[in-house]
Amino acid sequence: MLLHEFAHLLAALSLGLDVNAYSIGFGPQMFSWQWGGIEWRIGPILLGGFVELTEMSNDLLATVRPWWHMFWFSSVGVALNGLIAFAALRIYKKYYPPKTDLTKPGRGEIFLMACIYVNGLLFIFNLLPFMFLDGWKVWGSLFLAVLPQLGSLWVFVGYFGFMFMRMPLYRKLENTFLGPVRNLRLLK
Repeated sequence: MLLHEFAHLLAALSLGLDVNAYSIGFGPQMFSWQWGGIEWRIGPILLGGFVELTEMSNDLLATVRPWWHMFWFSSVGVALNGLIAFAALRIYKKYYPPKTDLTKPGRGEIFLMACIYVNGLLFIFNLLPFMFLDGWKVWGSLFLAVLPQLGSLWVFVGYFGFMFMRMPLYRKLENTFLGPVRNLRLLK
């Protein structure tokens, strides 16, 4: 989550956008400090985070800037989670062959499984085209680049984005990243 949001921050800065805040955690801020013109926050509900753009930068990104700016800003965090999960999966498959006995996994194996599981879940979840998630902005920037006159349809899609979890593509992604962890029966 920390790296995911930091990737969004770097993408915003690379596009010359002004950033108000970088936050890990939701809810009322427990800690905050100013550094580099950005307010750095920590919230009590550690189930996500966000990069808050200034109102002008947010408006520019949504209306004036080319479509690929929104795509870049929204997709880098998701892509980083996918890369981490994929790299951990490759390392896991190379150094930890399938077990036939029920021996307990070692620390390295558990760390890799945690990387696969957490980053795989973040990758899959953030690709959903649900309102305010990265996936809504990623897919929306592509959709609106092709059909800009259908912006209101895309808003409608955003309200029902969780229905996309039933699609075969999401099932395949879920089995790819979460299968090794399930096979070891560490998760019930």
